[in-house]
Amino acid sequence: MYPIIDQDRVHQIWTTIGKIILGLIISGLLTWLVINGLNWAIVKVTILSLNIPLLLVSILVFLINNYIRAFRWQVLLLNENVSVHRLFIVENEGLGLNNLMPIRIAAEAIQWTALTVNNNVRGSFALATLGMVRVLDLIANILILTIGFIFIPEMDEFRFYIIGISIFGLVSISLITFMLWSQNNLPLINQIPGLKSFISSVASLTNSPSRLWLSLLISLIYWMIIGLTVWLIALSLNIPVSLLAATIIVIGTIFFATAIPSAPSSIGTFEAVMIYMLSIFGLERESSFSYAVIVHLVLFLPPSIIALIFLPSEGIGAFTKIRSLIGQFNRIAKTSK
Repeated sequence: MYPIIDQDRVHQIWTTIGKIILGLIISGLLTWLVINGLNWAIVKVTILSLNIPLLLVSILVFLINNYIRAFRWQVLLLNENVSVHRLFIVENEGLGLNNLMPIRIAAEAIQWTALTVNNNVRGSFALATLGMVRVLDLIANILILTIGFIFIPEMDEFRFYIIGISIFGLVSISLITFMLWSQNNLPLINQIPGLKSFISSVASLTNSPSRLWLSLLISLIYWMIIGLTVWLIALSLNIPVSLLAATIIVIGTIFFATAIPSAPSSIGTFEAVMIYMLSIFGLERESSFSYAVIVHLVLFLPPSIIALIFLPSEGIGAFTKIRSLIGQFNRIAKTSK
């Protein structure tokens, strides 16, 4: 008897391997394009001129801002009894592990698992809040990019990108609206295990408009403070970038760098996107490269360290279990009650 081969499983494995290889190729190519022709003497001088106290302030601001991000999640969790500090840890566990993983689907899986297993949050509701957070981030990004488009002449270069992001945001909002409408108008919804409970959880969020508006306000504050963080880094390197421009640059960099397949932590893609955006503002490549690398470290390293410290205490820290966690998360629609 020959062993039965699960074709779906084989296809999933090869798809994952393909994504990893593609990400490494893109990161490698972009890294080469970024460093090719750099004057390393100027890069060295730029980095050595770094104002360390100001850099430490930017890191502190970033960590405090992550607590604001956690507070936003707590607002959306309605009656679930989860502290801001706990959500801060869970958020950074997901973000940090996502930075270390070769594929970008671990963050929500880890965050969902930590809340449902260790904090007894309903699976469908945890998933609904995770999805709503992403939508609010998207809306906040669109609003800030639109403001930048109005007040920063250089942003005209990105008008088609902004239009594309706006269309994506409208589609996302329309999808949520359709899901809520379908709850009572499409009997088929009741026949799909877990989907009705998920839509009901989304409905419970939309039935609390004051919480949604507060969460959107917090999202705007969160992204503006991210801009403040990278602006402080620019000051520490004597790079002439305004606060609004720094905010626009970091939002655009994070959005596009994480949308492109890449190596873990968006190595290469992050630097390439930021250097390109800075070139629109007339910055030289050496200064842009130094700035991009330090911003990358400040935004990606703290969550990674937090994840490595706290994940083992979740009981899900072993990397051998990540695959099953991701599979469990992907099956939430069939199992959540």
